[in-house]
Amino acid sequence: MKGSDTVDTGKFSAVFLTAGNSTRFGRDKVFLRYDDTNTFLEKLLREYDACGIPNIILVVNESTRINAEMAVKKTWTEAPIKWVLNTDPESGRIHSIQLGLKNVPEDHAAFLQNADNPFTTQGMLRDMMALSRPEKFVVPVYQGCKGHPVLLSPDMISLVRKNKRNDANLKLLLPGEAMIACETMQENILANINTMEDYLKYFTHEQRV
Repeated sequence: MKGSDTVDTGKFSAVFLTAGNSTRFGRDKVFLRYDDTNTFLEKLLREYDACGIPNIILVVNESTRINAEMAVKKTWTEAPIKWVLNTDPESGRIHSIQLGLKNVPEDHAAFLQNADNPFTTQGMLRDMMALSRPEKFVVPVYQGCKGHPVLLSPDMISLVRKNKRNDANLKLLLPGEAMIACETMQENILANINTMEDYLKYFTHEQRV
C-alpha cells in the first residue's frame, strides 16, 4: 500500500455501504461500470488502497456479497476486508451504517462511503484526514453544498452507534457545530446516482454494464 505523506493512515477505517436494494435503479449500483476497467466498487477500493487506509468494512446483503468478493480479489492488496452482512436492508441506511461502525476500532476515525458515489479520490481522502479532529466530523463541500464521503471521528462514531431509531437521518444525528468543511472544486462529490438518467449524466453509453 501507498501511505499518505502527511497523515498516519493507520488510525483510519472506511465503511462501504453496499447493502441497499437499489430498488429505484433496478440493480446493484455498486457494480455499475465506472470505466473500461473498473466497476464503482473496484474504483473505490483502488482509491482507498492507494491512500493507505488499512481497515475496510464492507456492509453487504445476500445478493451483493459474491460479486463484492470478486471485486476485492481483483483490487485489494493488503489487509483482509471485514465483511458485515446486513440481513435486513429494508431497515434503512442508518442500520447499515451502525452495522459497519460496530466493526471500527475504538480509536479509529472512519469514512462512510456510499455505493452510488464513485468519485472519491485519494487526494480528497488525504485532505479530509488532514482536517480530522476529535469530537468532529469532516465533509467535502463544493460551493457551499455538502457531499460524500463523510469522515467521522471516534466521538462521532460513538454518537451514531448509540442511536436507537432505524429511521434516523445521519445529517440530523451529527451536530452542525461539529462539522469541519473540506472545501473542494470537485463538483461530482454531490452526485447521487439513483436512476439510469442520473448515471448517464456522468458516464457514456459505452461504459454501462
